[in-house]
Amino acid sequence: MGWLYSCDVNFRKQDQIAKFREPGYWAENVKLLADRVVGNHYWAAIELASGRKFIFLALLAGGGKDMGWGYKDMTEDSGPCYYDCPLSLLAITDEPTEGYAVEWRRKVRAHHAKKRERAKPAAGAIVSYGGHEYRLRKPAGPRRGWYVDRIDNGCGYRMTARQMAEAKPIKDKQE
Repeated sequence: MGWLYSCDVNFRKQDQIAKFREPGYWAENVKLLADRVVGNHYWAAIELASGRKFIFLALLAGGGKDMGWGYKDMTEDSGPCYYDCPLSLLAITDEPTEGYAVEWRRKVRAHHAKKRERAKPAAGAIVSYGGHEYRLRKPAGPRRGWYVDRIDNGCGYRMTARQMAEAKPIKDKQE
């Protein structure tokens, strides 16, 4: 139930993912159907010889200056607290009927539904953040937020992506 790290300081995240994909990594009765990496989460659809198909998760992390990358693995049956599993992997595995996996899959689907609902900001829109209103001017770049103008004083700022996620759109003032 712990973490497994490589003692090789040059062992990288890509090396760990490549190991998971090696045919000899899994037991003889286990088949890797598909896999995806989301940030530091390695998600895989696994099939056992019995025909059972389920989700496998490996949390990936660097070991610091004295070790290479490592992982902590679990299956959906343990009800992981991570919900960014790609829906494409759920689609090719068996739907569980009991246990933690049922609730976990519900939360994964809710996570993706919420992500789809999130409104995309557009230039000219007005948002409220920190007790002030801002007009969105232009994107600051991928995952860098937006350049904005504060409405009450006209000063320009860069609102970070985190601030943008917390900002509330003001629909009645949008142009």
